[in-house]
Formats: sequence, structure tokens, C-alpha cells
Amino acid sequence: VSGPAEFAFEIRPAPWRSGWALVGYAALLAGAATVAYRLRTRMLVARSRELEAKVAAAVAEVEVLTGLIPICSYCKKIRDDQGGWAQLESYLATHSRATFSHGVCPDCKARTLSELEG
Repeated sequence: VSGPAEFAFEIRPAPWRSGWALVGYAALLAGAATVAYRLRTRMLVARSRELEAKVAAAVAEVEVLTGLIPICSYCKKIRDDQGGWAQLESYLATHSRATFSHGVCPDCKARTLSELEG
């Protein structure tokens, strides 16, 4: 009869709990955080550009004449900032981004034709 048997063994952690696995998890987490940061940054830059475009469009719409503009009841000339009188077209051309093309409305056309015929 012999004495008690001795057996030496070591319990190792499961592979998913090993030191290398923890390092891998940390690397994955850092990579995911980097990707999320870059995606968020791209999204914010795109949103910023979109808002800048909207602001530019809004400013372009606001850049129109506002306020009280004195106009002659008879000849339709407009009093400018220096107190002089200017044709409507020249005043608006210098105070706005408006461009003009000329035509004859149906009422003026009928009146002019009747004056020519009469």
C-alpha cells in the first residue's frame, strides 16, 4: 500500500477571458470608438455645409428692398437717399440685384393702339 497520490495541475481561464482576448477587446472597442467619432464628424460637417447653404439662400432672399420708398404719384419716380428723383428702374438697379426687361402690358397696348388709330 502506498501513500496518497499527488497530482499538480493549473486551471487556466477560458480563452475569451485570457489576457490576449482582453487586449483584443480593448482594441475592438478603440476601433469602434474611432469609427463612430469619424462618422459623427462627417455627419456634423455635412450638416454644417447644409446649414451654410440654407443661410446663404436665406440671405439672398432677404437682400431685397425693405422699408418706405417715396414715389411720385404722377410720374412714378422714386426719391433717392440724397433727395433727388430717379426713374424706378435706375433706383432699383442701384439698390437691389434686380434686372429689368421691358414689355407692354395688355392695358397699355390697347390704350396705345386706340391712341394711334384715333
